Amino acid sequence: MTDDERVAALAGPPQNVAPLLLEAAQAGHGEAQLLVGQLCLDGKGLERDPVAALGWFGLAAQGGNVMAMNMVGRSCEHGWGTGVNKALAAQWYGAAADQGLDWALYNLATLHALGEGVPQDRARALALFRQAAAVGHA
Repeated sequence: MTDDERVAALAGPPQNVAPLLLEAAQAGHGEAQLLVGQLCLDGKGLERDPVAALGWFGLAAQGGNVMAMNMVGRSCEHGWGTGVNKALAAQWYGAAADQGLDWALYNLATLHALGEGVPQDRARALALFRQAAAVGHA
């Protein structure tokens, strides 16, 4: 496949994009690993497989991809490909929040507001919600 054909395929439907992303993910590209994880979670372009999704998110997270850290947290919070573990979700959200990721700040704030996986701390939740809003997640 030529570079022009790859560019055209990446602009196409998920079933055309998935093989290219999978190739890049298998080669260790963190952003591709994140995207393949999302395709597996959604069942678009690849078979729906939450366990595989979590595996791809984990690889990308270990490589430092901040959104992947958030997605590992989401998987732990909601039981996607693993058992529900809100304390572990809070740890992953915290790692991504420390990097300033708006979604992670919001997700961690929600856990603190509800006291799920962490002690309920509405003041901490409000501070995190404000941080999330300050970086665009209003």
